[in-house]
Amino acid sequence: MTSTPSTVIENIADPGMYPMYCHSLVGTVRGTDPNYMPSGTGGMPSGIWVYDPVTREGSERLNALHFGLAEIPPGTNSASGGMLRTDTSTPSDLGLTNVTIEAIFRTSAGALTNWSLTPLVYQPSQYDDGYGESCILGIGWNGRIACRFIAGGSSRQVVGGLPSGLVTPDVWHHVAFTLDAGGTARLYLDYQLVATGNALGALDKVTGKTLMIGANTHVSNRTFPGDILEMRICDTAIASGDFLQVRVQPRVTPADTLCFCPDILGINYRFSSLVNFNAATGTSALVANPMSETNSPSAILDTADKAGSAFRFGINDMAGVIANVGATHAVRGEDGSGNGVKIIAPDSTLEKASFTMECFFKTPGPIDSETWTLFYSPCAKVGVGDDGKILGRGFRTYGDYNNVADITSKNRVDDGAWHHLAFVYDIAAAQTKLYVDYALQGVASVTLGTTGTVNPSAGVQNIAGVRQYFPGWMDELRITRRALGPEAFILADPAGAAGVLVHLTFDNSDYAVAPYPSLNPAGAGFARAFEGGEGNAPVFSSNVKPKLALDGEAELVVKQNVKSLYMDASQVRYPHFTSLYGKTSFTIEWLMKLSACETNAGLLRLSQSSTSFEGNDPAPAWRVYVRPTSKRHLDFEARANTSTVQKYITTWTAFPSDLDDGRWHHYAITVEQINVSGTIKTELKLYRDYQSHGSQQFTGFVAYPANDDCAFTIGADNAFTGYMDEIRISDGVLPVASFMRSMPTGTAVLLR
Repeated sequence: MTSTPSTVIENIADPGMYPMYCHSLVGTVRGTDPNYMPSGTGGMPSGIWVYDPVTREGSERLNALHFGLAEIPPGTNSASGGMLRTDTSTPSDLGLTNVTIEAIFRTSAGALTNWSLTPLVYQPSQYDDGYGESCILGIGWNGRIACRFIAGGSSRQVVGGLPSGLVTPDVWHHVAFTLDAGGTARLYLDYQLVATGNALGALDKVTGKTLMIGANTHVSNRTFPGDILEMRICDTAIASGDFLQVRVQPRVTPADTLCFCPDILGINYRFSSLVNFNAATGTSALVANPMSETNSPSAILDTADKAGSAFRFGINDMAGVIANVGATHAVRGEDGSGNGVKIIAPDSTLEKASFTMECFFKTPGPIDSETWTLFYSPCAKVGVGDDGKILGRGFRTYGDYNNVADITSKNRVDDGAWHHLAFVYDIAAAQTKLYVDYALQGVASVTLGTTGTVNPSAGVQNIAGVRQYFPGWMDELRITRRALGPEAFILADPAGAAGVLVHLTFDNSDYAVAPYPSLNPAGAGFARAFEGGEGNAPVFSSNVKPKLALDGEAELVVKQNVKSLYMDASQVRYPHFTSLYGKTSFTIEWLMKLSACETNAGLLRLSQSSTSFEGNDPAPAWRVYVRPTSKRHLDFEARANTSTVQKYITTWTAFPSDLDDGRWHHYAITVEQINVSGTIKTELKLYRDYQSHGSQQFTGFVAYPANDDCAFTIGADNAFTGYMDEIRISDGVLPVASFMRSMPTGTAVLLR
């Protein structure tokens, strides 16, 4: 049982509290007929888990429970079989009003065409009516998944459509039914939504009735013909991203991984360091922060060209999602020189063990009688050949070009588009493999040589007289000291949201800036009372929305929210935010719960100066504040490039309640530079709780000072009292579906 702040339900899977009893059902007679009792059978293959994405816990399920019929005879519509039920002396008394019911099941081979709502889960109504169930989830008419239940005082049903709702016999399926607080019912088969119902009301409470698995004792021979692997009942409607998953064992970023991430102006490394390397002279210099612009290498951070918005380190590592803002870009010098990165490991002979090198790359255009090196080690080289295709080369002997094993990609990659590349060496199998965009290009039989002392490098080949470099973009280079398969390669985040510029979470009870503090020098943040000292310093609070989906409706990137910031005539000031500087299209989001606020209260502000007190700054780059005449409106002020006069956006529509209504709300403002018939304009849109409250345009775009000397402040100008949390500013305009979303939590009942 998972304990959460919601209603506690006794765990009926715990024999010490609520035992489940095995029975047979022959006709309507419940008994212990040995021919029809539940029995153990084979479950999932070894290595396959049933996994809970919320707790990140799971395990193999090698055994399942068989309820009836090894094969479904043609033309049948019912059969005797087995069942589980709570004991009549200790009925379940679940008392659910909102619910999630999940099952992982497999029907026996044969047609289900004539079967009528064969039960996976069944609970009778107060009247023990076999056709007016409190809730029954099973396979209904014509082999479709279905759920029938009583909500709002009436019998309801949701039935999967054709063909999406059809259950394939003798195949493992996942099914889920949810009913939320708004009375919306959703039915899923294999994680796909197959039916919905709206405004149905809450599930009618039923107490003193047994809960049955695999049978309905009020209809003759109404049993489940097949196997059930897992059953879970929750007292809330959980999101589809939180459903139990059948998957390979999840991974986290392994300890033998070396990562090079230009986004964070440096390297996330475990056994390496980096140098700037000049391909023309062969010289190298070790620096503490080789990708930093302050060190002035030829490589630059390119925030416009990027391989997606986020990358996942390990396909199943939900916590390993990072925002991606830049790639390295090497530019050819007049003397033919370029820059690369050398990787210094304790043992520079990389080929002594298996390894996987992967990265995202983009060429500047078609290659012209050259060779561009992406990765080089003493006995392995990966680059773009003069034919525009990837060449993966393994040397059996260091430096011997007459004894190599080559793999060439099937298609050209010098097209100016981003590609994923992986070169894998499996020393036990004596093989190399080349993948481009996750597709296997070829396999070569080779045991790599281990002579030579040249350190591995990225973007350059360190060979005297033949120094080849890569004059394009590289991003997210990862080297793992094992042979990985494509299922473990890094992936571009499927949500496709714009890169996060600033995310203030307060979860560690500090003012740290995520996701990369180094982008915001001197921007650690500090708190103070409001101007004049009449206010109070901010306080970190546990009053939060406890679980958030950072990528919106996709619900793939989930975080547990720990702390918020309680403000009472308070301010938090970040003196220098370089990542926000110069942005003319961006999305501002935050969660807010106010108990009191003044009109004209300033909420968020990016100032023109990092030195002046926020309330005295007459011309911010932009600010969000409460309308001077109404607490049901937000207004926006910006400084346009076309004029020294501030632009005041005041036509957004009113909220249904005052801002200080004592409830948590999600707010979002999108700022977008657009072209209207040749005129540059800026369009602003306002949302509360994902509902639009209007848009407005002004001529020009948001102007910034001549340098990046600007500060960010929470709580500027007049005072307010309440909580601020999860302030996120993203590059570009996010769709509403990608806004941060609060996710429900609930108590789970697991039946295994």
